[in-house]
Amino acid sequence: MDAVEGPRSGPIGAYATSPAAAPGAAVTGAVATARAVEQSPVGGRGADDARAVNLRLASLRTAADALTAAASWAPVTATASSPSVVAVASPAAAAAAVDVTVSQLASTTSLVSTREASLSQRLEEATLGFPVDVIRDGQKIASLRPGAGTMNEIAAALRKAGDLGVTAVAISVGDGKYRLQLTATKSGKDGSFELARPTQPPRPEGPLLPGDEPVSAEGTDFEVVSTGADARLRTSDGRTLTSPTNTFTDVLPGVAVTVVQAGPDPVTVTAKPDTARVVDGLRAVVDATNAALDQIEHGAATSTSAADLAEALTAPVAAGGAARVGLRVGAEGRLTFDEEAFRAAHQADPAAVRAVVAPTSTAGAPADGTGGASQAGIVERLIDVTGRAALSAEEPLAGVRAAYQRQQPQLEGLLSSLQQQSSWLGGHLAGV
Repeated sequence: MDAVEGPRSGPIGAYATSPAAAPGAAVTGAVATARAVEQSPVGGRGADDARAVNLRLASLRTAADALTAAASWAPVTATASSPSVVAVASPAAAAAAVDVTVSQLASTTSLVSTREASLSQRLEEATLGFPVDVIRDGQKIASLRPGAGTMNEIAAALRKAGDLGVTAVAISVGDGKYRLQLTATKSGKDGSFELARPTQPPRPEGPLLPGDEPVSAEGTDFEVVSTGADARLRTSDGRTLTSPTNTFTDVLPGVAVTVVQAGPDPVTVTAKPDTARVVDGLRAVVDATNAALDQIEHGAATSTSAADLAEALTAPVAAGGAARVGLRVGAEGRLTFDEEAFRAAHQADPAAVRAVVAPTSTAGAPADGTGGASQAGIVERLIDVTGRAALSAEEPLAGVRAAYQRQQPQLEGLLSSLQQQSSWLGGHLAGV
């Protein structure tokens, strides 16, 4: 039997020379071919390394994107020197401080019936002192005429009487007895109201007539528990502020102040840069950059050399300005972060630090919005590097495809040779 000739070039040519040698050698040769591709600089290990670098670069991009968000640079945190005042800063707050002296807390108008009854007792409306007129800001709002019923039924009828700014509930006074409490639905002076006995003829709704303005609930069957008043405080810069609630939004720009206790002693409200969140975000960027550098050094097959890619990642920090915010490139080519130096710089001038690290402008635009050329922040430049490096790191996958495409004609020739060997063996066995 003549030998069945196969391709003489490449990894297959060395073994496809005879019927006896071809079948076993074919398997060995195919494995060798796959291993050759897998171990080639553009395939297998190189592609795995490139993908690993891309994962590290993606992590860096995530950390960097987070640090460019305005919320990550919460400008200030607000504190008060006494628990009698609670201060909360919004993202728009600015660093500042002021002393406040709280002279009065906000209160809500509340009246309670002088007569009491059990919850099961049926009452005529007159038993509790109805009807009564509701007076607010010198005007009659409405007359309250709940009708007869139990204490709870009368309270429910009053709650359904319309948007009068008054609500009603039965409150326990002990020994199974209850009184009817009427309360303003809004705290402060604007929500306050008074009760007055109806006149004959009945006073019309709207402004009261001269001499008909009630000054209290005297003459009715209700007594005053509290009157509506605004909270009041004075600031060390000479302002007197009032609020229908106990919260003030204009003590400091972007800082909400809630007072919980009045007193003669001033309380210092301070809004200062919130450095902790920014420190955590910048440390995450540094750690992610160093992880990418470690992976590059491990051996990645990219179109850009490892040295060039490492230089691109460290260049934003190696440039001027980074050292004054605590960022440097160490002796081993890794980023270092001096947290103490960063905190000191950020406390002194948070806007200047952000301009160096991650300005609010987009890359290449000045942070002050005046137009013209401007250096992008460190984080923006890292984001740019991650985008360009990630694209080049995908190229090894194209190399893998090209390597297999080059081997395809040889593998097809091998398959044809195996088919011929199969036919020869089949004929030989049939003649035995």
